[in-house]
Amino acid sequence: MSRPRRELAQLEPGRPQRRSWVYGRSVGDAFAACSVVLALSVVADLTDGGGDALVLAVSAAVSGLLGALFVGSYRGHRPLHRRDGYVALTLTWIVMIAVSTVVYLVIGTPDGFTHALHESVAGFTTTNSSMIVEPDQLGRGLLFWRAGTQWMGGFGALIVLISVIPTITETRDFGERTGLAQSLAPSAGSAIRNIGGVYAAVTLLIYAMYDLAGMGWFNAITHSMTTASTGGFSTSAEIDTVFDSTALIWTGAAAMTIAGLSIALVFWMIRGAVQPVLRSVELRVYLLVLIAATGLTLLINDGLAVSDAAFTVASVVTTTGFGNDLATWASAGSLVMFMLLAVGGAMGGSASGGLGISRMIALNDIARREITLELHPRAVVALKGDGRAYGRKSIDYIVDLEILTAALVMLGAAIFALFDFDVIGALSSSIAYLSTTGGPLIPLDHPSALSGAGQTSAITLMFLGRLAIIPVLVACYDTAIRVFVGYRR
Repeated sequence: MSRPRRELAQLEPGRPQRRSWVYGRSVGDAFAACSVVLALSVVADLTDGGGDALVLAVSAAVSGLLGALFVGSYRGHRPLHRRDGYVALTLTWIVMIAVSTVVYLVIGTPDGFTHALHESVAGFTTTNSSMIVEPDQLGRGLLFWRAGTQWMGGFGALIVLISVIPTITETRDFGERTGLAQSLAPSAGSAIRNIGGVYAAVTLLIYAMYDLAGMGWFNAITHSMTTASTGGFSTSAEIDTVFDSTALIWTGAAAMTIAGLSIALVFWMIRGAVQPVLRSVELRVYLLVLIAATGLTLLINDGLAVSDAAFTVASVVTTTGFGNDLATWASAGSLVMFMLLAVGGAMGGSASGGLGISRMIALNDIARREITLELHPRAVVALKGDGRAYGRKSIDYIVDLEILTAALVMLGAAIFALFDFDVIGALSSSIAYLSTTGGPLIPLDHPSALSGAGQTSAITLMFLGRLAIIPVLVACYDTAIRVFVGYRR
């Protein structure tokens, strides 16, 4: 063994060896999840003529078979490096995106590989950036599949935020991993079970809200899935044709607000625990942002209905991407939406994208501490989130994530500015894609008008943003070192 390889092999002495079987289990789970949703899509398609039922059924069968084969490689729980988990996580998303891309290519909607890939990435990253110009012309099977990709993406994002990301910081006391989240996900196995139960309950609640407000049963199903996941896909190119009454607009605003709540907080609400909810500083800030932004939007845009303002603000804050065409708004109103998107998102531990309010609060506390220490060098200033002290790893992670986010926004904006937009439009689009919002913040008649470079930039930003950037970078670095250097950890 050469010296560089020998030194790399000794970086972590005594640590468990890499177990490739965990990748097989992750791939198998991804295929299995796609198979279930594809099977449900077949049922949906049969209620509307079944034009795509055969393709969806074959896809479900093949995906299910592959899932069974890969899951069969799983040999039980063994000690693993955290890096293996990040590689497995990234691989899971890649496999699901690949399955969806093949489905779109076989059906022939949208046209071409790049558009099919973009549609799939937008689905699983819960971004409202559809390549399908007229979704109302699709059959119910494909519409359900589109909604299902976002629902699966939202569930996966919750697992990442509650169970996976805290292993990077090696702590339980930051952002999403507060005392609330510890009860929700004390272990990986219970995390999937508990998060899945709460996520399904939220989806059913939103479905009931839409149904009672007068939305048709199929639209209520698909939009409850894309709302709970903060994805934003719709069954119509014009969102106003779905949310076509004041009651539905208000219901949509309320549903998106619920979707933007921390899943851990919802868990406590279901259990009837009032005190943890009332003590949550993040919840108060979240609600204050929604109310203040709605009021400011109304002041700036004369004649705008309160319901429309609340709907669009909730859409942007939660990164759902529903909303009105901002081109008809006053420039200052569009600026308010841009600022909302730039400064964060909804509560940490929700399916929404962006930095999240918990991290923005933490960054504010970090900045305030640094100012205090400059003024009073001997002062002892503790950093706390919802009453719990931040660890050193937590602080480093939050700062690193902010730096990486800013760098990616600038890089994406540079590419968009070269090929697609003016500077403001490029910056807005870069933030919209990295935060997995899409929708009205992208100054195009339709995302399919993006150039090839723009498509590549958008796909990359959506993927990185949905998986919280750092796990993907860790997985890519670890895989590259393993492939090109050839060491085993």
